[in-house]
Amino acid sequence: MVQKRLQLQLAEANHVKVDDEALNRTILNIAAQNKMSLSEFREVLERDGVRFEEYRENVRSEMTLDSCANVRSRVASLSPIRKSTNSWKRRRSRARATMNIAWGIF
Repeated sequence: MVQKRLQLQLAEANHVKVDDEALNRTILNIAAQNKMSLSEFREVLERDGVRFEEYRENVRSEMTLDSCANVRSRVASLSPIRKSTNSWKRRRSRARATMNIAWGIF
């Protein structure tokens, strides 16, 4: 619970937000997966003692955390590209130095 709150605070600090349109689409999809309309889904939640607004904010939180995880994943996948690029730059630099020596350019 504490970790989730900290992650959400970090997301907020980094301006990671889930807009209402995306949230509404997701909740509609959840209702559809349960073969219900939105109003039916809402009634079932209320009957089970879950306030719809509370449910919405829980879904928003989960979507926010998923967005953060996706960002971390994309950043991690860039690391090998950066290493590869840096390696290529070093090889290019060595090749230029070799060419300069071969041509007598210092």
